[in-house]
Amino acid sequence: MGDSNLEQTYMFAVEALEKKKIGILHFMESATLPEGLKPLAPEARKRFSGLLVLNVGYDQKSAEQALQTGLADAITFGTLFISNPDLPQRFGLDAPLATSDTSTYYSGSEEGYIDYPPLA
Repeated sequence: MGDSNLEQTYMFAVEALEKKKIGILHFMESATLPEGLKPLAPEARKRFSGLLVLNVGYDQKSAEQALQTGLADAITFGTLFISNPDLPQRFGLDAPLATSDTSTYYSGSEEGYIDYPPLA
C-alpha cells in the first residue's frame, strides 16, 4: 500500500485523535531515518497534546535526547528488551548491550527469548 502524501495522512490521523482527546499516542517511527526522509514525530508532537510515546530504533542516548528535548513523553523499547531483559539495569550502569538473534524471533521456542545471559 502506498501513499502519495504520507505526512498529510499521518497528521490528519494525529489531529483526529487530538480532537477525540485521546490520552496517549504510541507513534512508531525510527529514531534514525534514511537520508531525505523527514521525521514526522516532531510535527505530531506539535499537534498532539496528550502523552506522545515513541518507539523503533531508540537506544539509551537517542531516547534520553528525545525526552530532554520534549519530542516525546516516553520511549518504549521492543527488540532491545528481547536480548536485554535487564535493560533498565544495563542503562543505569552504562553496561554493554547483548545483541539479539533475529533468526530466533517468532520461532515458537524459548531460544532467543529467555536464554540471553543477565549481567553478572
